[in-house]
Amino acid sequence: MAKDLTKFKNLREAYCAVHRCRNEDFERKVLWRCFPLHVQPFALVFWVIERTLFQRDLESIRAAGQARSSEELESVVNEFENLMGVERGFRRGTLHICIRGRLLGRRLEPLLPSIIGFQAAPALELPIRAIPLDSREPGSLTIRRLRKFRDDIIQGREISNALKESGWTESDLRGLVSAQAPGRPDLIWLSEYLGQLDELSTLRRENERLTRVAAELSARVLELEERLQLSK
Repeated sequence: MAKDLTKFKNLREAYCAVHRCRNEDFERKVLWRCFPLHVQPFALVFWVIERTLFQRDLESIRAAGQARSSEELESVVNEFENLMGVERGFRRGTLHICIRGRLLGRRLEPLLPSIIGFQAAPALELPIRAIPLDSREPGSLTIRRLRKFRDDIIQGREISNALKESGWTESDLRGLVSAQAPGRPDLIWLSEYLGQLDELSTLRRENERLTRVAAELSARVLELEERLQLSK
C-alpha cells in the first residue's frame, strides 16, 4: 500500500519515499542531482579522489532534509549560497565544483506540500520580468534572482545576456544590488564586481584618451622635426 503523501515529518523523509531511496543514501542521492551537468564529470573525479571535500555540500543537504516549511528550506539555501560567495578554495571558489543552492531548492521544494502542517503560499511568485518594476518589493524572490545572476556571471556568462534573461536594465541591477547587498557576502561580491567593471571602463576610456594624446604629440614632434630639417 502506498504511503500517505501528506504525512511526512520533513523533506528527507518525503524525498526518500518518493524516490525510493534509503534514508542513509539521502545526502548522496541529492548531491548528484544538484550539480550542473557540465560540472558532474569533474565532481566525480574529486569524489573518487577525496570525497571529504564535499563535506560542506553534504551538510547543507542534510540541513535541507530537516526542513518542514518553505521558510526553513529557503534559509538553508541562502546560507549555502552565502558560503559559495565567500569561500575562495580551489575546488569551490576557482573551479566552482560544488552543488548549486538554487538547484538544491528546486529539487526539494516540490515535496513541501507533502509535509505535515505545510501551508501553501497565498500567491504564486511570477518570473521577475513579468512583475512591473515599480511593484517589486525587496524580498526573497529578488535576492534569489540576484544570486542566480551572480552565479551566471561566475560561470562566465556575458553580463548583457544575463541582463536580457532577467528583464532588468543595467540601472535596475545596480539599484537592486545596492539595496540588497548589505549583510549578504555573496551580493557584496556582485556589488564589488560591478564596481570593478566601472573602474575597468573608466581605465579603458582613459587609456584611449592617452593613446590619442600620445598620437597627437608624436605627430607634432614629427612635424617639428621636418620643419627643423627644412630650416637647415
